[in-house]
Amino acid sequence: MIKHILKNIWTSRTGNVWILLELFVVTIFLWFSVDYISTNVVNLHRPLGFDYENVYRLGMGKLDVESELYDPAPEHTSDILEDFSFIIQRLKEHPLVEDVCYTRHYPLFVWDNYAIGIEYDTLSAECYLRLVSPSFFKVFRVQTYSGRNPE
Repeated sequence: MIKHILKNIWTSRTGNVWILLELFVVTIFLWFSVDYISTNVVNLHRPLGFDYENVYRLGMGKLDVESELYDPAPEHTSDILEDFSFIIQRLKEHPLVEDVCYTRHYPLFVWDNYAIGIEYDTLSAECYLRLVSPSFFKVFRVQTYSGRNPE
């Protein structure tokens, strides 16, 4: 009986090759798919080194003269930087606000940084520059790799 089964398998070997090739392709495809999904899930649940819960983003800007919302009657004559400092100070004084920071690169998980190259003798490296205020580390509770406070 076994001899007959082996003879049937040998006779239909061209069809079996296609089946084996199909199984091989499906296995490779599933391997890459499962690997990609599992890597994304692991990276999603990995600690980021900062905490952005209860952090709110406040965007400010200046209206152009051509804007529909522009009011030509000036309410004050102070400088833009003075206005910005005044808003920051008022936010810091609010009793429900723990601390205030300002940065050009708020979403920490979006790598929107300035890249600069540093060279010394024959060594060169590319670094990312992020413009933040000193209270940035306190607001986002940034920790070093060992879990310590960077301040």
